[in-house]
Amino acid sequence: MLSYSEKRLFVPDSNFDLVLQLTAQADIVRMDMEEKLIEAFSTPFARQDIYYIPVIMDRIIEYARTAMQAIKEYEVKPDCFIISMARELSEATFLFARAVALLESDPIHARSKIQAIRKAQAAVDEHYRKGMSDIFKTSDVMRAIKYHEINCHLREAAIYLGSTVDILHRIVVRLA
Repeated sequence: MLSYSEKRLFVPDSNFDLVLQLTAQADIVRMDMEEKLIEAFSTPFARQDIYYIPVIMDRIIEYARTAMQAIKEYEVKPDCFIISMARELSEATFLFARAVALLESDPIHARSKIQAIRKAQAAVDEHYRKGMSDIFKTSDVMRAIKYHEINCHLREAAIYLGSTVDILHRIVVRLA
């Protein structure tokens, strides 16, 4: 059974405009994060890493936004798999933000977040496979196509999250 907050996670009418607003702000946030990372470190790691973290995070946001947009435009009621994938992505991106915030002051503690982020990424993949298996059992082809597209967007976001955490891990190893 889904909790109230999980059900509210995908109420398209109430959250769609907010998602679009936040997406519009993503480039500003990305540039700000890049600037702060450059200022915070005398770069014991490559400047490429500083650049790629916010760029890939922007791709995660874009895939989450397009999943939400598809939910609204296709009039899809998110199933437990979509909600679980979104929850895992949300929790993992929060952990990622915490890890980045800890890089300068406590890289060892930042490293402790990496495994949890990787577990969340694996959980998204697991929910994706189970969700697709469930969808492929139906004879409703249009429903299957709609859910497949949404699931793929969320899975792509998780793949980009994995790429981002790889960069973070490389930075942590150099700092620790």
